[in-house]
Amino acid sequence: MSDFKSELTGLLNRHSMENASNTPDFLLANFLLDCYTAWNIAVKSRDDWHGFQTRFAAQQALTPPFDSQTNRNNDPLSNQLSEP
Repeated sequence: MSDFKSELTGLLNRHSMENASNTPDFLLANFLLDCYTAWNIAVKSRDDWHGFQTRFAAQQALTPPFDSQTNRNNDPLSNQLSEP
């Protein structure tokens, strides 16, 4: 588990954020990271469509790293994107 994911899971747990939905904190952390990844994919797609680079030097900085424990690359939409 990445340090960020571990810290996010702990933060959710410390504030009992899982209680409202009765969802384990690690699943909420996965969901939030997936939302973050989807947002960054959408931003990159928008920028590509407009034809400009983001101010970030490396697009990889926008996407959380591959999670070796879950064998997930946190990029669930990358193969579903298409040009309009």
